[in-house]
This record gives sequence, structure tokens and C-alpha cells, in this order.
Amino acid sequence: MVFTSIDVSLLPSAQQLANYKRPQLGFGGVTAVGLDNYRTDGISNWTQIIFPDGNWREEANTTRRTFVITRNAVLTNAGAQSGLRSGLTETNNTWYALYAIKISDNAAGFVTVGDNITPSLATASTLNSRYGTNNWVYLGCIRNGDNQDAPGDILSFTMVGNYTCFTNTVNPVPAASAGIWNGMELVSNASATTVSWTYSVGMGATQIPDALQNGIFHTVMEATANGLATASNAPVRDFDYDSRGIVGNLGMQGYRIPCSLTKGIQLSMPGANGRIALLLSGFYDNVLGVGANPQIGG
Repeated sequence: MVFTSIDVSLLPSAQQLANYKRPQLGFGGVTAVGLDNYRTDGISNWTQIIFPDGNWREEANTTRRTFVITRNAVLTNAGAQSGLRSGLTETNNTWYALYAIKISDNAAGFVTVGDNITPSLATASTLNSRYGTNNWVYLGCIRNGDNQDAPGDILSFTMVGNYTCFTNTVNPVPAASAGIWNGMELVSNASATTVSWTYSVGMGATQIPDALQNGIFHTVMEATANGLATASNAPVRDFDYDSRGIVGNLGMQGYRIPCSLTKGIQLSMPGANGRIALLLSGFYDNVLGVGANPQIGG
């Protein structure tokens, strides 16, 4: 019989377990994303992670715990830093999944790494191969680029639990009436009365990561005639509204619609050659939906 020993100093204490919550992502600028702090001494801030094997780690080094999209991550103690996975470079209008990854040769530290896959039963083996079994914790998704004015900037956001709300500003449909809108553009047309967006899984321009199942659509319409505007993902009609207040140059009308992302959506409005757009202004991450440190999506 073979007995193995466990270094209990690497395991979380009862107090650490009782007080633990997976750190949430925080917008740090168009190239940076930070993590929640669980304690501070007024000078340094610490972020904590409990990995699937029970290994508790904390990190105060800003270079290690702050994700910067313009650099590549280093996972060894010498020069350890957060960034995109080795081999990836910043790409416009792309989603990235962020992970806390153990520093391989240091029992106490971790870095934040951006990757091009989200965790699922199908991708778990790939993540284990890249980072090591029990060496990664999924933190959520960020979006680099709005498909319009800022294709290479991380979109500003706030994250609460498994919900992320975009707080950037974007002007969909170039030359449209003045207005401030939030999110990433999925589809638009400066001279139409109907647009459709079809759900597609992926990390690209108008795709949606498979970890994101439900979200908030933001409709933007400027009709050229009186009548009824609609949004639908057949056979369900999500809303109707009288568009007389948005005719011509009276301004664009926007509505936010909670909806399943997987069904897609179609917008229609009266008249001809109006301006119309659909944005994604927020999303729910089903991988982060339950538990202090969930890992795998459906």
C-alpha cells in the first residue's frame, strides 16, 4: 500500500473557505482587466483563488493579477505576468475567456490568462493540457472591440455575479441621429426597415461564446413612417411599440430586451430606408451561475 502526504499549508483554512468568493472581473482600461481584492493593507491589494484541488493562492503583484491584452502571459515565476496565452495576439472584435492560472514553479502565486476557448465538457481536456489539471479557474469573458468605432479596445463593463453589463458608448449605424448606446454591434443598416441576426457559437466578430446563453439586446431604430416596430425570435414577438415618436430626424429610439441569445432576433419597423441596428448590451454566463468556483459549462 502506498501512502501520499498532503502539504496542509497549501490548503485553505476554514475561515478562508467560509469567506471565499471567486473574484470578479473589473474594467481597468481599454487594454487591462483587474480582479476583485479580498484584502488590503492600504498599500498592497491581494486577490485570492481556490483551485479545484483545494490549493489556495493569493497574489498582490499587479503585473501578475492584472490582465493586459497587449502582452503574452508568462506562467513561470521568473518574469511571471498576466496576458494572452502564448501564441495568441490581440485581435480586433474578438471575445476572450479569462482564467486564473497557477504559476508552475511557485506554490503561492498565479497569473490571469486570456484564451480563445471557454470551459466546457468538450474543451476541458484542452485546458488541462495547456495549463495542467486543477491548475486553472475560469473567471469570465471580456469583449475586445465593438464592431464599430472601437474595434481594438476592451469594452468597459461592470460584472455582478454571472451578469456583465457593457458600459461603453458606441454609435451604431454611421451618420445616425445623435445618441449614446452601449454594447457591441451585432447588425446594422443605414437604409433598411428590417435586419436579422443569427446566433453563431464562437469568439469572433458577431459570434457569441458558448458559455453565454442569455443576454440583453439593445435595439436602435429610426423609422421613416408611422406605425408599429417589432422585435421577434420566431414564433415569439418580444415587443411592439408605436414608432411615431422616432420618425425622420426626431431621433433614434432604443429598447433593451432580455432574451435567449441562442434564438437570434429580427427587427422590423415601418417606412422605407430607415436606420436600424441591434446591439448586445449585456450577458449572463451560465458557467459562473452556481457555486463559489464553477468550472464547466453545459
